[in-house]
Amino acid sequence: MIAPLILAAVLFDGGGRIGDYLDVVAALNASDAPLEIEGVCASACTMKLGVKRVCIQANAQLWFHSARSPITGNADPLANAIMMQEYPPGIRAWVERSGALQTLNLKLMSGAEAIGLGVRDCGTKTGPGAVRRAQSGKQGSDAG
Repeated sequence: MIAPLILAAVLFDGGGRIGDYLDVVAALNASDAPLEIEGVCASACTMKLGVKRVCIQANAQLWFHSARSPITGNADPLANAIMMQEYPPGIRAWVERSGALQTLNLKLMSGAEAIGLGVRDCGTKTGPGAVRRAQSGKQGSDAG
């Protein structure tokens, strides 16, 4: 029998340590688990756009800003470069054009804009927060 795969979903994720998000992206990619962004995905959470099976709802929001040095609190170019490596090409190009990682101020992108830049559209759902099930031989993992 095929085990149901529970789709990991982002309803609100305010970000955090870049290393933690590298681990989450690597784990989701290793398990081939899908990830749906359907709410607010801020700061380091935007690195989840690097998940192979990521999709986004049109009404989701991505909040970008420069990474901060934990020592000085200033912009951290090395951390920004690490974040950029996780972004798909269309998002990376937008970040470069908009300067989204050059400021500590938030730059917002809608899910609809991300879809226009090549992120897969999750489509419509039956209600807010609904988690769909897909059939797979692997068990999914939760992404915060």
